[in-house]
Amino acid sequence: LTAARFPPWPTLATLEPIQYQVSQLHYNCQRSILQYSTSFSITTFPTNTTPIAIMRAALRHLAEKGIEALRPQKGQMKAVSVGNYVAKPAKDVWRRPVVSKRVANVLRKQAIQEGTYGSFDTNSGVGWDPSWDLALHSHRYQVHRFGGMKPNKKTSRARTREERAQKIESNLETRLEKMEEHYVEREEAKVKAEGFEAKFKLIMRGDKK
Repeated sequence: LTAARFPPWPTLATLEPIQYQVSQLHYNCQRSILQYSTSFSITTFPTNTTPIAIMRAALRHLAEKGIEALRPQKGQMKAVSVGNYVAKPAKDVWRRPVVSKRVANVLRKQAIQEGTYGSFDTNSGVGWDPSWDLALHSHRYQVHRFGGMKPNKKTSRARTREERAQKIESNLETRLEKMEEHYVEREEAKVKAEGFEAKFKLIMRGDKK
């Protein structure tokens, strides 16, 4: 920084005391702004950065590890010792997958919507490998004791669709008889009055009964 970039310093001889303090504060603010602007720089990615270094973390793990990123990994926990005393001995533990099922399902659905399902590009992180479904949806490929693959349970509405359709068709075949029985029962349930006024109303309506 050079003195030519800053405005001239105000003097007490040319200004009143209050004006001198305000001018000094304004001068310090301008100086701090100029110093900050010269020291501030925007961080940019270098031009030789590979695409795998800037892609999403889950895609990067899938590109590097493949299907193993969706499976739990078995590792060994180090022993904890204090001096000669072993507080916790070393043991084998299972660690959760690097890519969770929630994130993997999001990436899989995105690949289906974009039409890239079927292959995975390790350089750009686009697509989804169908072989990864064995680790992501392992419950869909479980084999029961009789040696067959367990089918999808589906919803109750989907399971009873055929049964409900047959019931509707059978009811449509007998709809006319049931409608006739309903109207007959409703007429028989009516209380018929025997007075002169009731008979006069029946005659006026054209009913001679």
